[in-house]
Amino acid sequence: MWVGLVLVVAIVAALAAATYVHVSDKRRKPAEQISSGDVAVRLDAFWSWWREAAPRLAATVDTGQADSIVGELSTRVHAIDPGLDWETGPGLKGARHHLALSAEGDMKLRALTERWLSRASPADNNWEYYPARQAFPRKSVTLVDARDVPIDVDSVRVGLETDSTREVVNVSFSHPALAKLDELQRARAAFLTLDNLLGEDGVERWVGEITTTAAPLPEGKPVEALATAVDTLRRAATGERFAIVEFKTRDGHPIVATVNLALKGIDHLLMDEHLAINIALLHPRRDGLTTNEEAPELNALEHELSASLGQDSVYIGRETGERRRTIHFHMASAGPAELRARSWAKQHPERKIEIVLKHDPQWGCNAGSKREALILHTHVEGWCDRCCIAQCQSAIGAAGRWRFNLRRRLSEGARGTIWHPSGDYYETACATGRL
Repeated sequence: MWVGLVLVVAIVAALAAATYVHVSDKRRKPAEQISSGDVAVRLDAFWSWWREAAPRLAATVDTGQADSIVGELSTRVHAIDPGLDWETGPGLKGARHHLALSAEGDMKLRALTERWLSRASPADNNWEYYPARQAFPRKSVTLVDARDVPIDVDSVRVGLETDSTREVVNVSFSHPALAKLDELQRARAAFLTLDNLLGEDGVERWVGEITTTAAPLPEGKPVEALATAVDTLRRAATGERFAIVEFKTRDGHPIVATVNLALKGIDHLLMDEHLAINIALLHPRRDGLTTNEEAPELNALEHELSASLGQDSVYIGRETGERRRTIHFHMASAGPAELRARSWAKQHPERKIEIVLKHDPQWGCNAGSKREALILHTHVEGWCDRCCIAQCQSAIGAAGRWRFNLRRRLSEGARGTIWHPSGDYYETACATGRL
């Protein structure tokens, strides 16, 4: 897809004493195009059922019998979408309990959980609601297929490296018991532990690469140090850290690209459409790049377009080469950005301008493991063939992509986790949501 990366230059512009349950369905069905009307019907059906069932479910949890609600609640959640997971836990804002859905790193489903929350019943003394798993203290994690290998939080040590260019913290996760687990088990244990600390969205937003090891870390710190590092990063983050990349296509043509490495899909859940604007160069150089004379004109066009789209789009970056400049945005499919872009194009008849749209709720990164996600590639036709800019994690949330891929690799059947009065966090096996 590309021949060589020549240069990357970063431009700095910027408890409750009750038993709770978490359920994760390991089976990921093929993506379906579901109309917004169908989704609305499914969401309304869930909340209609919930209004009747909520008092009974709260009483069941109060008596320490949360495992008995797994089948019923799983059926209702999976009726919204089979890829969704759910979790109950102690209330965080005054209610006795909370219910959270989880998209497990799938940005399309994360937008759906936001819609689910928008239709939620008002919080009351029994229940409050969240569109992603929340942080709350748990003493340990135990996997269903490794019950004799508890991962106690106090023994976890982390190595931390803040990547200010991408505005994430890379984590080395160490626990001596990991020596008894395989790679997938290690990953699951690490994710459960970090979700407990930061919440699911916090991991998606602020954690970059995650590596696991059973070996002691020479400068390892308690896992709580990650929360401190993330808090420091959050205060300094701008969301705009640009890099310039120069490389060549498979045909040997030079490309110069600029990309915002700090852009995170979790912060722009409604921006589910990729918008690419191709502007033909009037006087390209022999190698297909722009001349010094035409470059200011292209920059002015880009600034004008960005101003026209305004807050209804997110600027990803641009690439110049092969006798054109391509500007990349994400926008809401139901928003006004497309019409504004077409109106802007009509104002410049002197230019050959092509507008390419692609429904892209995953922000261009659907396949491969997190460790393979070392390049940003959005899959509007023409972009992938020309440009793999840099480090996909910064744009869509590396943890999310790894988590999504990890779930797809897990074996058939559902996976659940129960929070016990002792504070232990157990991952328990269940079939189609039933313990």
